[in-house]
Amino acid sequence: MRSKRKSGRDVVASKMTRRSYLDTGVLITAWRGLGSAGLTALEMLDDPGLLLVVSDAVWLELLPKPLHEKRRDEASHGR
Repeated sequence: MRSKRKSGRDVVASKMTRRSYLDTGVLITAWRGLGSAGLTALEMLDDPGLLLVVSDAVWLELLPKPLHEKRRDEASHGR
């Protein structure tokens, strides 16, 4: 009988218990990077202790304008 051992991926995932559900405002603020709010948003996105969760609805809210205006640099971050 084989023992069940956690892989490295499972161990990392089990340590990341804090989930942050991001909304459009956080992502736009981080992208623009203006002032202390932009810095705070970027720090949150870079925090290795958080498991960031973004719904499909948020992507649908963010992407139409950059795609329509052919701002590929902005649109590529959403994919």
